[in-house]
Amino acid sequence: MIGPFRVLFALLLVLTLLSLNSLMAQNTSLLEFDRTRMDLGRVLEGQKKKFTFTYKNPDSASITIRKVETSCGCTAAVPKPHILAPGATGTLSIEFDSTGRTGKWTGYIKIFDQSSPNGLSIIHLQAEVVPEVKLSRSYIYFGEVYRGQTPNQPIVLENIAFKGFKIEKVESTEKAYETRISEPNGNHPGGRFTLEVSLRPDAPYGFIEGHIHVHTNYSRNPVFRIFLITRVKGRVELDMTKIDMGILERTPEFIGREKILGIRSHDESITIHSVRTDLEGLELETRTLKAGHQFEIIVRLAAPEKLPPKTSRIRGTLILLTSSQERPEISIPIRMILRK
Repeated sequence: MIGPFRVLFALLLVLTLLSLNSLMAQNTSLLEFDRTRMDLGRVLEGQKKKFTFTYKNPDSASITIRKVETSCGCTAAVPKPHILAPGATGTLSIEFDSTGRTGKWTGYIKIFDQSSPNGLSIIHLQAEVVPEVKLSRSYIYFGEVYRGQTPNQPIVLENIAFKGFKIEKVESTEKAYETRISEPNGNHPGGRFTLEVSLRPDAPYGFIEGHIHVHTNYSRNPVFRIFLITRVKGRVELDMTKIDMGILERTPEFIGREKILGIRSHDESITIHSVRTDLEGLELETRTLKAGHQFEIIVRLAAPEKLPPKTSRIRGTLILLTSSQERPEISIPIRMILRK
């Protein structure tokens, strides 16, 4: 049996040999290039960049270029000539097509020749591809806010190089968010539109997710999407937005099934005046954990036979009346399923 240390040693040896081979492959050609790296700088999306590298045969024998490989289809490379006489020079014509790419890009070109059994030269390329119209960011997180507050954050559409850029309309998938254009100067290259996104003061409690869709005449990306998320909390908060009693039957063993709704008051002392529900068959109990600031409402199944008889999906409402100025009346949906 081969011991685990021998297996580990063999694996390390193989990795070391592969690394050495990789390093040796970087410099096995006799061809001399005027440079082996090039930074194309800032390239507009859709733009094609053409440039050339010069190479020379310093050997006393002819060198034949067998093939050229590129790291992606966005780059084309053509050597001329393919056969270099001793002392001759040639050019490698390269074209980089930035269509469909944005952000930092790196690539390479491999030139295989017959100057040795494994003659290889590698040219490294890099660029920063920027769109003609750029969105400053694709999301807004307002964080936790009290209901009634109206936080506001800007989103910038920077027009880098698109002539006649227009915003045709702005839509929100969630009514809790409002938008307006505060800087309307993005029609010409070098200008920008600033979109102010704010939360409405009557936004509902809980997590609110949505999207802003900015429709434009920019053909490469006609609709810019901005993701939005906020947690709206109250000075009086509930630990759930609905009460789900689960799946029940009209039998005695389900009597006593309960759910507990937690209530917290942060910066005001409140009193719960009354608790009621429109569903018969449920029993309600109020428990005080910390006077004025922490309560529990226990919703308990007491008489399943009194629940509505003609449906299996039962919906109702729990209604609390409190002394809170912010939330004097609180309504929480109640849901359950009754097996037939």
